[in-house]
Amino acid sequence: MVLFAFFRINKFNRVMSDPVVSIPANKIIRIARRFSMVSLILRIAILLVVTGGFILISLGQAVWGGALMAGSLAVLFFLGGRSVRAHQDLTRTSFLIESRRFEEAEKSLLQSINRFTLHRAPRLGMLQNLAALRHAQKQYVESALLIDELLCQQRLDSGLRQSLLLMRAECALEMNDLSSAHSVLSAVSSDMTVRDRLKFLELQVDYCARISAWGCVTESLPHKIELVELMPAWSAARVQAIMALSALKTGQTDWARWLKRRAELLGDVRSIIESRSFLQELWGELR
Repeated sequence: MVLFAFFRINKFNRVMSDPVVSIPANKIIRIARRFSMVSLILRIAILLVVTGGFILISLGQAVWGGALMAGSLAVLFFLGGRSVRAHQDLTRTSFLIESRRFEEAEKSLLQSINRFTLHRAPRLGMLQNLAALRHAQKQYVESALLIDELLCQQRLDSGLRQSLLLMRAECALEMNDLSSAHSVLSAVSSDMTVRDRLKFLELQVDYCARISAWGCVTESLPHKIELVELMPAWSAARVQAIMALSALKTGQTDWARWLKRRAELLGDVRSIIESRSFLQELWGELR
């Protein structure tokens, strides 16, 4: 059984032997699932070997029983070392993605995929990093597939689930899948970190504007503006532009003019309009 498991590992490593090729998300998901199966096989095999060692020792075959248990410990130490290296790879890849060094991050992730580990956390971390990379590369369909796979996992950390849901909602909005965006945003818990709360507000404002729910955008407007001031400049610029258009649609002209000026101060108008074409109306009507 152990030999079968290692055969499967080596087979998948040969599939992933080229570190520069970008591999589709569905193939990565299949490999991750198969690695999970291999991990289960190895766990069962190690348990059976250890049990057999105890049985042999109890029957007076201490040499053979000890050999089996020593072999099991050696395998566990070997796989434990691979898990440590996998965690180090994940930390490095996260840094590369945040630094927008996407090609290096891609190579690092493919090396992580090559490295089988017995533990679940590194495999989930690899999928999470790959989802974040595809999202940063604006490959939203690929990112959505990976996030959906992660959200299906049991015993997922609540904070991680919140972050994944927000990323999934953004993918849906970028793909103009408003039905999925509504479902995902509705699943987000109200217990959020400040960072997640800001992202949720950005996505909520974007979604409401897409469905022309202008009153929803301008509800509690002063409080929302205070939160927007904490966002990165580009996000704040686009959100305030959407708020300005919503204020204009609801007859709050003073707010519309003020928010429009704030958006112009924080971001490039052409880039804002290119990202959300419906905002052309704001600069067409308010001069």
